[in-house]
Amino acid sequence: MTLQALVPLITYPDVPAGDFAHRAANVAQYLGAALHVVVLEPDFHAPTNTMAQFVVDVPGMLKGIKDACHARGQEIADAVAQAAAQANVGVRSGLIEAIPERFGEAAAGQARYHDLTLFGWSQDNQAIRGAIEAVIFGSGRPVVLLPERQDDPDYGTVFVAWDGSRVAARAVADAEIFLTRTTRVIVGTVKDEKHIDDLQATERLVEHLKRRGIKAEARAIAGNGRPIGQTLQDAALADNAGLLVLGGYGHSRLRDFVLGGATKGVLDDLRLPVLLSH
Repeated sequence: MTLQALVPLITYPDVPAGDFAHRAANVAQYLGAALHVVVLEPDFHAPTNTMAQFVVDVPGMLKGIKDACHARGQEIADAVAQAAAQANVGVRSGLIEAIPERFGEAAAGQARYHDLTLFGWSQDNQAIRGAIEAVIFGSGRPVVLLPERQDDPDYGTVFVAWDGSRVAARAVADAEIFLTRTTRVIVGTVKDEKHIDDLQATERLVEHLKRRGIKAEARAIAGNGRPIGQTLQDAALADNAGLLVLGGYGHSRLRDFVLGGATKGVLDDLRLPVLLSH
């Protein structure tokens, strides 16, 4: 069985920063997965106001933006294909045109037919951030976020952020594609961040993973007043983890997603690959 990883490429207003192509191919190679690159290009509609078109060449301006987005998308799609070939990873590609406000919806729809979705994280790119949130909460599939710049991570060590909740359990289940390949899993719980009803929750998950044949160990973490996102990443990096597994907490307000503290804190300062699931 070959896992299928979706790679949505947002082209407006900009594409992912850093060496995303290499990092995506690196994950696929580790998982034995194939990549499906979907380029999302903007579909603008020119205003019908005759005077506006007379004063400013709106159709010409929009065509220029679309052509630039197409060129950017093709460039990074070709880079992913080249990196995949070098890593002996299968790759196919496609294109979707949508109004920018619907990029996330389009990506989430595609993600439902894949095992996971890979995004290149760009801190200041709100379009990518919006698409990521839409896929996390709207696809039913896990998302792996890859930092802008990082040495090749060691996915042999995985750090699981655990609080015994439904969302955390779902993230662990969705991370099985990594956990069954890893040599070491650390299950970490921040003890002074919030009340946890099951005081043995960490040890219980460790025992469950061990029964599955996965080498796991428990880790109690002291937050010491630090933001939860920083605390989790500090702990994961201290254990040389190549991946942090985290439940995507949040709730919907109409069509807008408001991320919980841990998730938002990680996104605000992403320092290692993170698997998010809701």
